[in-house]
Amino acid sequence: MDKDKSRHFETYKLLGENIRARRQNMKISQEELAFRVSSARNYIGCIERAEKFQVLLLS
Repeated sequence: MDKDKSRHFETYKLLGENIRARRQNMKISQEELAFRVSSARNYIGCIERAEKFQVLLLS
């Protein structure tokens, strides 16, 4: 893991856990969430497990 990822890993992990908890609270699958955000189911799983990260554009 490179320096930048390791430095922010706990943040990414917490974000993934929060996304998973919210998704489960909404009673939707990873597949449904992926559809709603125009992504792939396996990518949602990677985010929830803090394996991959994408820049978030917030407006």
